Amino acid sequence: MIKFISTMSGQALLDILLLSHDATAIYTGEELTIQLVNDAMLDIWGKKSSVHGMRFEDAIPEMKGQPFTELLKEVWRTGNTFEATDTPATLEVEGEMKTSYFDFTYRAIRDDKGSMYCILHTATDVTDRVAAWKLARAKQAEADQLNLELVNSNLQLGSLNDDLTALNEEYQATNEELQSANEQLAAINEEYQATNEQMAALNEEYFVTNEQLQQANERLVSLSSALENANSQLHGINLDLNKANSSLSGAVARALSFFHDTPFAVALLKGSTLTIESANPAMLELWGKSASAIGRPLLEAIPELNGQQLPEVLAQVYSSGETYNGWEEKIELIRAGERNEYHFNFIYKPILGPNRLTESIIIVASEVSEQVHSRKLVEEQNQRLSLALNAAQLGSYELDLESGKMLCSDQCKTNFGVPLSRDFDFPDLMQAIMPHHREMVRKSVEKSIASDTLYDIEYQISWPEGSVHWIQVNGRPRYDKDGKALKMIGVTQDITLRKQYELRKDDFLSVASHEMKTPITVLKGNLQLLGKIRDKIDHPLAAQLILSALTSMDRLNNMVDELLDLGRHTDGNINLHKTCFDISLLMAACSQHVQENEGFDIRIQAEPMMIEADQIRIGQVITNFVNNAVKYAPDSKQIRLELEKIDEQIRISVSDQGQGIPKDELPHLFERYYQGGSKKGKGLGLGLYISSEIIRSHQGQIGADSQEGVGSTFWFIIPITD
Repeated sequence: MIKFISTMSGQALLDILLLSHDATAIYTGEELTIQLVNDAMLDIWGKKSSVHGMRFEDAIPEMKGQPFTELLKEVWRTGNTFEATDTPATLEVEGEMKTSYFDFTYRAIRDDKGSMYCILHTATDVTDRVAAWKLARAKQAEADQLNLELVNSNLQLGSLNDDLTALNEEYQATNEELQSANEQLAAINEEYQATNEQMAALNEEYFVTNEQLQQANERLVSLSSALENANSQLHGINLDLNKANSSLSGAVARALSFFHDTPFAVALLKGSTLTIESANPAMLELWGKSASAIGRPLLEAIPELNGQQLPEVLAQVYSSGETYNGWEEKIELIRAGERNEYHFNFIYKPILGPNRLTESIIIVASEVSEQVHSRKLVEEQNQRLSLALNAAQLGSYELDLESGKMLCSDQCKTNFGVPLSRDFDFPDLMQAIMPHHREMVRKSVEKSIASDTLYDIEYQISWPEGSVHWIQVNGRPRYDKDGKALKMIGVTQDITLRKQYELRKDDFLSVASHEMKTPITVLKGNLQLLGKIRDKIDHPLAAQLILSALTSMDRLNNMVDELLDLGRHTDGNINLHKTCFDISLLMAACSQHVQENEGFDIRIQAEPMMIEADQIRIGQVITNFVNNAVKYAPDSKQIRLELEKIDEQIRISVSDQGQGIPKDELPHLFERYYQGGSKKGKGLGLGLYISSEIIRSHQGQIGADSQEGVGSTFWFIIPITD
């Protein structure tokens, strides 16, 4: 080669190399200085002729990090030629980094003495050839896969009729189970209605009892007033007896005659035998005896006193000379041939002789049997009422409409979460009521007072520690003689558990209708498409549609089973059935119904990736995200699904280009029953809540990002494995 070069002029050799269509360059020295480069090589490099004389690594800085510079240096050091084919190289061409493929040779040129003279670099761009080979291999793989799918299609379509028959049987069984569930709900509603009727009857009994208590209390007040007057008179008599005590010994008969016509029962018992020396008509009537009892010992005249406490008390008064006062004392007497218990207030006053010893005892008594009976009746009615209230956990209250003061039972305070030692008045009550219920309560009270009707209302309250409860309150106003409302009396009951029961029932129905809609819709669409291509046994969509139909049917069966078990599992936990599956295939399956039936452009960015999770539940979340994008961003025909791997977790997002979501709504999207301004009336507000519970059960996170006028992205993150 050196000899050949020496026979030609240097300029002629340069002209030949520069005019060659093969990309050629010559480098000299360990610095790899570019001594020559033709246009073909400059086009590959994307550089201008100004690189002449520059070091290779300075002329083409993007080669840093690629193997070519080190290969050239190795050829210079060793003098060994290096050849390669189909090799990728990334170069900056027209301001853009571009990867192409080349066949190239780094040929070592030596001089006559065997020393390195230069390196001849020739290269050929074979990018099109490499692309053609890749395309050919891909086409061959697709052909192999298509043949495999066609074989599977023929096998699966052969059993399609059997599967559809089984599917109809499963549908029939599902309908029967749902009918059974409806019957159970009807029975629960009947039980709930019966409970309400019992509560209404209990409320009515309470008001009747309260009326009776009101009347008994009025009667008791009247009797107490009369008793107070009688006691006052007895006290006066006692004072008179004290004044006359010293002079009675000689004029007892005259003193007793003074009390002959008094309405109070008065008698004189003489000596230790307690002989009845005198008794006025009132006392004889009280004893149930005639005047024949006078002159006889007390126990002989009234034998039923034997064994009772009265004779012992009289003996003690006689021996001690001290007065004894009795209040509501119980004594059994025989009146009109019948022995009964009676109650008396009385005074046993000893009459002392000159020697300061007791000679006689004066008895002054009044019967209070009716008052005692009335009081006991009130106590019994109060006990009955208390038992009824406690049994139903009813709290009673009495509201003074003028002052706002309230008399509340312990249960009433308990119903409002108020400490028993604290006062609870009408302003406190209004403060406890949730703000959105206060005006309704105020109007209901005013209506009850204006029309003298029963006040019956349910509303939410907040306990002092912040928890929210439901309360039911009944009441009826009380008026004075001029028709002015003075009080409101009634009962309260904490109905939080009942409301929670109603909520669970509503959730049962809502979840059933909401969660069964999606898989049934997918199943229906897939089966309709199968009907259209049933004569095309080798259709490439057949296997995929059948698999999608069977998967949706499994989802339906699982959800129906869970709905039927909902009444037995109220702890809020979702049972997961984890398996290993390719999440990218699930993303495609969950969006296929929209792409084929709705005309949306679904773009999925996901590489195959195996994860361990509940495939049906995760599919439910993805489907919900896709359906929401269709429902709430109908003008956004492009929906993008993206899968990212973050450490040992995956992030799946569904993005649309719709109108977006206001910032103040974003924090509430995953709350139960929440419906934002643009969503109201379009659903039950359960889809995103259920999705959040599914992701929470997978120990993951869920959220949404949105910019008004740009679009929204709903996402979740879950671990790849447990």
